[in-house]
Amino acid sequence: MNMILHGDGHSGIQQINSLEKPNDVKPLTDQQLKFDVIVTNCHFLKLSLKKLAKTAKL
Repeated sequence: MNMILHGDGHSGIQQINSLEKPNDVKPLTDQQLKFDVIVTNCHFLKLSLKKLAKTAKL
């Protein structure tokens, strides 16, 4: 929200729970999605990982 308020609304920022629905992340280019850093709130990450562990196919 801060970036939009300060005039940077064209960066392609996406808000999505990529742990729960990774296929919903839309690529902005034809390049393969690669992430160097993922920033998260640890409290919510812990809850998401527990939920993911129950439903994940290993």
